[in-house]
Amino acid sequence: MLPLQNNEIRLLVLGRDTCDAEYSLMHVLLDSPPSFYALSYAWVDEHLFSPTEISQNHYIRIDSRDVLIGRNLSAALASWRRHTFKNVPLWVDSVCIDQENITERNEQILRMYSIYEKATLVTIWLGPELHNSSLALNFMSTFTHEAQDLDWVRRTIRDHTFSSDYKAVDHLLRRSWWKRVWVIQEMVAAREILFICGQKIVESEVVVRFFKTLIATHATYAPLLRREESIVFNGDSITLGNTFLRSNAWEKPALLETLYITGKSLASDNRDKIYAVLGLAHDASRLVDAPNYSWDVTEVYKRVAVSFFREYHSLEFLSLAGLPVFPRRAASSLPSWVPDWAHRKESTLNSTIRSATPTNASRGQTAQGRVSTDLEILTAKGVCVDIIDGLAYSVWGSKNQMENFELQQAQSHNIPYKSKQDTIEAIGRTLVANSYLGDVDVLSIFLQKCHESTRRKTEGIDASTIPTSTALFNEWYEYNRNLHIVGMSLEELVEGVVYPNSGSKVTEIEREKYAHKVSTRGPNRRFMTTEKGYPIDTLTPTISKVMATGNESPFSEFKGDGVDVYVHEVADELHHQKPLNAQAKLESVKDTWTTTSTAAITLPSNFQIHSVDSKLNGASQSLAATAPPLGVLTNFTGTFTGTGFNLIFRPNSGPPTTTTFPNPITPPAPNPPSENVLELNLTSETLAFSNPIGSVPNRGLENQNDIFLNGVPYLQTISDVTNIQTGKADGPANPIHFEPGLWMHIPSTKNDPNLGESLARMASIPHGTTINAQCLAPTTSFAGPPNIPAVSMAPFLIGGNPANPISPPFISLTASNTSTPRLPQDLTKFIAEGTITQAILTDPNTVLRNDNVGRTITKTIVFTVSTNPISPEAGGGTANIDFLQGTASAGGPNANAAQMSATFWIETVQYHIVVPAYKPGQTPLKISPALPHPGARVPVFSVNPPHEITTPKTIVVTSTQIQYSQLVFLNFAGLTWPHVSVATLVPSAPQTVPASAFN
Repeated sequence: MLPLQNNEIRLLVLGRDTCDAEYSLMHVLLDSPPSFYALSYAWVDEHLFSPTEISQNHYIRIDSRDVLIGRNLSAALASWRRHTFKNVPLWVDSVCIDQENITERNEQILRMYSIYEKATLVTIWLGPELHNSSLALNFMSTFTHEAQDLDWVRRTIRDHTFSSDYKAVDHLLRRSWWKRVWVIQEMVAAREILFICGQKIVESEVVVRFFKTLIATHATYAPLLRREESIVFNGDSITLGNTFLRSNAWEKPALLETLYITGKSLASDNRDKIYAVLGLAHDASRLVDAPNYSWDVTEVYKRVAVSFFREYHSLEFLSLAGLPVFPRRAASSLPSWVPDWAHRKESTLNSTIRSATPTNASRGQTAQGRVSTDLEILTAKGVCVDIIDGLAYSVWGSKNQMENFELQQAQSHNIPYKSKQDTIEAIGRTLVANSYLGDVDVLSIFLQKCHESTRRKTEGIDASTIPTSTALFNEWYEYNRNLHIVGMSLEELVEGVVYPNSGSKVTEIEREKYAHKVSTRGPNRRFMTTEKGYPIDTLTPTISKVMATGNESPFSEFKGDGVDVYVHEVADELHHQKPLNAQAKLESVKDTWTTTSTAAITLPSNFQIHSVDSKLNGASQSLAATAPPLGVLTNFTGTFTGTGFNLIFRPNSGPPTTTTFPNPITPPAPNPPSENVLELNLTSETLAFSNPIGSVPNRGLENQNDIFLNGVPYLQTISDVTNIQTGKADGPANPIHFEPGLWMHIPSTKNDPNLGESLARMASIPHGTTINAQCLAPTTSFAGPPNIPAVSMAPFLIGGNPANPISPPFISLTASNTSTPRLPQDLTKFIAEGTITQAILTDPNTVLRNDNVGRTITKTIVFTVSTNPISPEAGGGTANIDFLQGTASAGGPNANAAQMSATFWIETVQYHIVVPAYKPGQTPLKISPALPHPGARVPVFSVNPPHEITTPKTIVVTSTQIQYSQLVFLNFAGLTWPHVSVATLVPSAPQTVPASAFN
């Protein structure tokens, strides 16, 4: 195939002689294509073709060469050639994308949503005429029209009036197209859809109305159809069609929710469970840069989970990892904390992913933890809420010969609820995780079902005469009558409650619906009790602790060894627990790293420095009883994360620690080799601020009064995320910088020295340098974005002027040179991605300006701190360990940090976010604004509208952004070598939107 250029795609065009299936491929620009149709189909359909038929080779002729295609596509194109629109150019993925060209395949997959969106028509090929498929399509209209009358449904099923029709529909819904993950974005993106099956053409609206009617009448037709015709329609097919075929039904949720919603679809390549839905999620580009089929499925799934954790500081994905939601495949080598996205089995309890469950556990806390460099170990902080004490008998575990399915009695007699009625209601709701119950009287239903079970046993009623779900509930109750809960048996609890309204509030349908929920959740979960007396619903008897992870997990949902747990009404208790660190790993815990706060340096809650004068001299109050002002440092609160760039000329030693390079250095260096190496790092950064430290007394002498400082401790951590394979900042995180320090605000003084208010930054760097940098000039504040000046990386003579650099320039600062002492040495991929360019090497502050493209910055505060701000009398400076300082006689110094200056821009950034329909009382929404440009970091906003939102509403919100450019002068080999670090940082925690934003 001819390679594609820029934004081109290929279209398949049928030649004039349609009998011989002669085609050609035409190249068009996706931005302005001619009218074309796109084909949606299943590559393989075992329901339609035998293994022999599938294995047979089928060819079409394209541009005078034979091209191998699949059996189903061959049938689709044969049908296409018989329709009136046969001459319209057609986009077909398997022939319009060069499947052998991995690079092209990766690029084209990202365009597939746009391709289907640009297509004039999307034609869905369900397969050839088979199993009375035309009869099935005709019956859709009949059923939609007649099923409004439920008596018609009952009568015709009992009379077997449409037996052949129902069987035909059953076969049609079992075809592979309904199950494939790729077809989802094809439906969502399409402007207009036609279904084609054999020669039968049906408009999508016919199918949509049919599925809508099926769902509305499910309680009526489903049990009758199962009993009379032994037919159970494929629920996943119906859900898929009803969810994605409806016009404008999809509003691009977050990737995690998208993966959950599409989880029951299938893919022949399990990597496509991620790649096929990238066009459906609003935050996909922030979490997955591009498809990469050079990675195996384990690597792809791990990277998605890690990206989500680092982007949102959330562990929401843990509720999807393993049974019952995304059960792990037997051959999977994934860490236990990473969801196996291959196929979803059951629903999650997590309301931030599945809105049907009214849960919200952590009240907006962000997760604290880290992932190991090999992406195998997740270390996170949690809260120990309770300990499991008793296990109910597992009916399903017994049937499946599971270990430890027997009843194990609790020892605790603790009673967490106010009454027996409250306890029984908690048990009833826990059995179904309180899902989809609404205002149903669960207490009445549970009591009735238990009494009914006793009556059926006493009267010897044949279990085969009652619905399967009721029989399963009866069996569960029979085995667990003697389960101890709050110091008495379950049967004693049930028989000891007299509920006067029992039987009068609920219908038979509600009772059966409840029993159905118990029967569907039961096979994958286990009822348990805890030391505090709570009934809980989870997966496995090996759990020993109920843990709440510090994230956005549901209000009554907790994590135990990587599974989700439902506990009814323990929210207030949760938030008074002490932190507990936990790890998730395939086998054993290998890392003992812990963290105690999202802040940089955790201070005791009552820790505030102040003068002890009043304590020691008996005075009523010290001179500075309240904390002094922080000035501009009030903006340094919470944790900020983001990306940046680091450039450093570092010394290069002789053997055995000489730095080596992939390509030979040209011209070759003498022995020892070149005295310097230019290291470039694409970086990921966290800058965390603690609470202010209070009133720090500094005593003046004679005419100089005492002054009182206040400040903010901070912790800066930076990791290299350079990926030489992709040219992007998506590589494994390798920590390269750790800096604890203090920002201090210093009030003005009138003499010795006579200075206005100032700032100081005091920090320690693990290489052996400490800094004391000051800002003696006043900070500047102005409306609008910053004007960020250039900064140079050009070395100059020690003691010389930076404006007079060494000439000629160092070749390592030439981006296109691939044989220079630089790491990475070959920047070709980085240049192509725009991550490291010549402009950036010449002026690293280009990174900051680029990151502000597309952002609306309404206010900027700027200040500069320096270890040498004005004159030696002004204080400040750097101190280095002996190794760095070196001695002149031995050829030193060895990268002595002689001076540091850093400019900070504190910016107010304005965003627009779209708030969907919302009713007060719902869980606050977490909404991200649109990215100002690809790869940009933006904050997440916590939105709790003060009134009902009936239609999507766009509001204006603001957030703080920190940018900095730091320049360090390192002295070695007779020269001063610039070391520049830049970054753009945004708040990591969700930013609360004020009610005034909705005015």
